[in-house]
Amino acid sequence: MMDKFYFYKNRIFADDGVDKKLVYHYTSPDNFLSILKNGKLWFSDCQFMNDRSEYVYIKDVYKEAIKGTFLARQYNLLDYALTPYSSKGLVIKDKYSASKNEMIIETQKTVPMRYYILCASLEPDIHSLWSYYSKNNHYQGYNLGVDVNLLVDSISKSVITTAANIIHGEVVYDRETQVKQINEIIKEIDEQYNITEQKKTSKILDDKYKSILAIAIRQRCMFFKNPAFAHEKEYRFVVEAPYKKIDLEGTMAKLDFHIGPSGLIVPHLEIPFDLEAIEAISLAPMMEREVAEQGIKIFLGNYFKKEIIVKFSQIDLRY
Repeated sequence: MMDKFYFYKNRIFADDGVDKKLVYHYTSPDNFLSILKNGKLWFSDCQFMNDRSEYVYIKDVYKEAIKGTFLARQYNLLDYALTPYSSKGLVIKDKYSASKNEMIIETQKTVPMRYYILCASLEPDIHSLWSYYSKNNHYQGYNLGVDVNLLVDSISKSVITTAANIIHGEVVYDRETQVKQINEIIKEIDEQYNITEQKKTSKILDDKYKSILAIAIRQRCMFFKNPAFAHEKEYRFVVEAPYKKIDLEGTMAKLDFHIGPSGLIVPHLEIPFDLEAIEAISLAPMMEREVAEQGIKIFLGNYFKKEIIVKFSQIDLRY
């Protein structure tokens, strides 16, 4: 039986009652064509997405949450909780034949894992997100409106034979809420492991408890961002998966690399998905709307059987 903390698997962290059927993945024209032609999405390694300031911000939130508690003295727990990697024990099954009799031999293997992220937004028409895909003062981006449930089901099938863990939900920007959620995780796991105040003050803590707590906090913090970015209304899909190609064998996911904006080599997962998860496509604010509309209609007619809603940004352009 899995430890209780794995209730975070596939959990939507956002508040109840909000319509999350569609979220919007903003991308460049080249990536837009690649996604639709190849039916694959790129999930970038989280360590190469988050700048240093985001790491410092999350660290400060964690310190605020545990201030005055016994966890404030667990310095190694903080470092472990904020690392972008983990490991999992997998059972590998092999067939062994002897004297015409086959038997299954199970061996334990520890697989190094990392976290890969796909970013989307709850809103289909945000000026700041379109601005990432501008060139010579002209906007050139697209976004894909995807059904959350269909997308998660689809990518789950692509990585199903690994220890992959898929988490998705709204990014939280309010600092008070962030602190509260960390404290809720600590309280829930304390209850699960019967961590009494006496055990805390005795400084004798079970290693398994500390590991589970650190991983749970790490996964939750991947959905925290500085309030300055609240206008992005981000929705994230996070996949915990092996970072060695050999450990992805037997799945449809592929580990590859690309050159990031700053010239760094960035690892990413290419994960096949069902194009039926796409419900709508939005185009950045642009002047040549008629020509753009003709181009996208001809393209979609060759790649989709169902009708896709196509919208243009309603943001006014002023040159």
